[in-house]
Amino acid sequence: GITPYLYDQADDLINDSVELEMAYQNEEKIFTKTVQSNEKIEYEFSQYAKPGNYILTGAYKNLQSQAAVNVSALREVKIKYENQSVFIENIGNVPFADELTFIVQNELRKYPITKKISVDPGKLLAFDLSQEVPEGFYNVMLEATGNAVAAITEKIDESIGEAASKEEVLAENTKIDDNRPFYRRIASNFNTISSSLVGADGILSRNPLIAPTILIGIILLLAVKYGRKPLMKLIRREKKEEPKEK
Repeated sequence: GITPYLYDQADDLINDSVELEMAYQNEEKIFTKTVQSNEKIEYEFSQYAKPGNYILTGAYKNLQSQAAVNVSALREVKIKYENQSVFIENIGNVPFADELTFIVQNELRKYPITKKISVDPGKLLAFDLSQEVPEGFYNVMLEATGNAVAAITEKIDESIGEAASKEEVLAENTKIDDNRPFYRRIASNFNTISSSLVGADGILSRNPLIAPTILIGIILLLAVKYGRKPLMKLIRREKKEEPKEK
């Protein structure tokens, strides 16, 4: 709270009206009000108040007095998983800009997803994991490494920095759909096929002579599966453009 005291020349308290003004670094005015001297008024800074010096000025007739109040910087975010998305809320009072890595993992594969995060105080940022991985059931974790986690909390009263030596679990065995763009699904499927073909125990390693045939077969299969409709449209258009015999 704030209590403005007013004294006369004999150091006795005077009860009278006093003008109070608070400004941020003598630039941005926070409030101006008339209060009664020697009485406490309640004032609480916002959770997102800018860090730095706030100047409180008390004025009575031609007299003026000032005091400084310092607000410390708080770099902190709250992270949670909900509805196939990761939400990052800045609950501090300074912008949060960092690079965070999330691990989306099941029994078959582990997908590290690194995001450059930039979120202002009081703002919420979200990204959809269904745009990142194939459909399936996954564990979703935050990779707790580096300096970034020192400023992160999953809950306001629970610091992830305390568990910096391990991955922090945000969700377990959660269903994630596959809403990735079409071209990313094709690339992922092709990479999976290629890995099974050229692995240490793959078909190509055991039968190198059939490699060209298999790869050509894969390309033709993709062309038939994903290019049938465009090819049929092209054939129909060419038939329409053939000149009729007179």
